[in-house]
Amino acid sequence: MVSLAAAVPGLWSIEGGNKLVPEQLLYRSGATLMKSRVQSVECVASENAGRPAFRVTGNEVVKGLKSEVFDIVMMASPIEDDLSGIDFIGFDHPVTTNFTGDYRHGASLVEGRPRASTFGVSPEGELPGQIITNMEVPLNFRTLAKNFPVDYNPVTFNASRQLYKVFSTGVLNDTQMEALFESYSEATHRDWLAYPYYHERKTFPGFVLAEAMEMAVIGSRNSAILAYQYWSGESPKVKVGASKVRQEL
Repeated sequence: MVSLAAAVPGLWSIEGGNKLVPEQLLYRSGATLMKSRVQSVECVASENAGRPAFRVTGNEVVKGLKSEVFDIVMMASPIEDDLSGIDFIGFDHPVTTNFTGDYRHGASLVEGRPRASTFGVSPEGELPGQIITNMEVPLNFRTLAKNFPVDYNPVTFNASRQLYKVFSTGVLNDTQMEALFESYSEATHRDWLAYPYYHERKTFPGFVLAEAMEMAVIGSRNSAILAYQYWSGESPKVKVGASKVRQEL
């Protein structure tokens, strides 16, 4: 259902950009951000009750260090087909998953006017606010929907500068853009391997699903809580206290 996200009504946006979600999580957690690309993770001996530790080495020297040892390391990067470029050293079993392939996903923000004839609408007709397709339709896009700013006001909004969000199977080329839009003044494209491609009746390893930026942020926090509980020997649970604010979401 990820391809329908652009067309679902009632979505919330954050003034200043959704990037403020992970930025605020980082700030409020008190964590240290090490701006270095990870090159290797090595399993090393630890002085902590015989448990292993993990040395993470990056490509930049940060605060005088190029590598540092941690009790727990959590990967948030594709590790199949050498997509991450990270070497795993000293592990007694392969560091891998049994996912076979990833689903390619493209997102485009386009300021322009859709080509009505492509969708069977007369030039003077009005397109719906969202257009949704399925895998059986031989098109290169999944959804095309109007995108509005956080401070949207229908009275003052300049309709001639309407922004559209397009989800597709990859980056749209010029021919595909011309088929979808009769004119556009600006377009931004992003293309990535969004999530594993799942097959029916397949055995999966333990994992936690999270999609979209805000859910990924919540998922990362929950994963850190669960990892610490497993590492410390605690039983994974939701903590119940006087506060109405949950520590797990």
